[in-house]
Amino acid sequence: MATMNAVVKQMPEVDVVISQKGMLYRFFSICFAYPDESTHAWWKDIRTIHEILGIVSSLDGTEELVRRITPKFEDLVTNFSLLTSEEFESTYIAMFACGVPQVLCPPYSSLYSSADDDKRLAEMHKVTAFYEEYGMVISSEFKDLPDHASVEFEFLQYLEYEKELARATGHDERVGFFQNAVLTFLDRHVLKMIDGMVAVSATIEPNNVCCQIIDIVKDIVHFDHESRGAAIRNNPSSLKG
Repeated sequence: MATMNAVVKQMPEVDVVISQKGMLYRFFSICFAYPDESTHAWWKDIRTIHEILGIVSSLDGTEELVRRITPKFEDLVTNFSLLTSEEFESTYIAMFACGVPQVLCPPYSSLYSSADDDKRLAEMHKVTAFYEEYGMVISSEFKDLPDHASVEFEFLQYLEYEKELARATGHDERVGFFQNAVLTFLDRHVLKMIDGMVAVSATIEPNNVCCQIIDIVKDIVHFDHESRGAAIRNNPSSLKG
């Protein structure tokens, strides 16, 4: 998984319990990171389903979402049990890395924001600027582009961490600051990417485990986006802390 060096200056280091939504975004980051044998074993383990569904179930208003994604998770784990680690890696490469004759479903948000190469570069700069504005820098060890899905989801996890850090240290005004950042980043970059990937993966035959992962991530991300937006509309002052 991509390693990050994320720092917000002048914030004290304290023990922070990551939020449930932060845990989900860490899960999404793992979903799109280059896999290894442990990733394959993790997906085959039925406890993975129970862990993720437990997190989703703990959120308010997720009953219908849980009913919708549970059979999808069950099918996914079943299909993973039929794959070797090498077969999963090959599927990942064809879908997201260097498929022949082309990458089947590129995991880069700028590709779904603009078809123009020059504008795509500008979109990548916007993503990087967003990271830096909120205090996160990408590790020099990460060799892919900054708008890779794994990085963008890790950034959302980072924002959730910083939100909880602000809450734990009494910086109430920063809670709303980071809450708004999550919603803004979803709107500007992540939703376009995941919806674009869903549209592309729907054309891929036969359907594979990566297509299934995209579909599940789409369901949860859209739910989170809608619930965050509703919470802010119902309580605009929440952005202030």
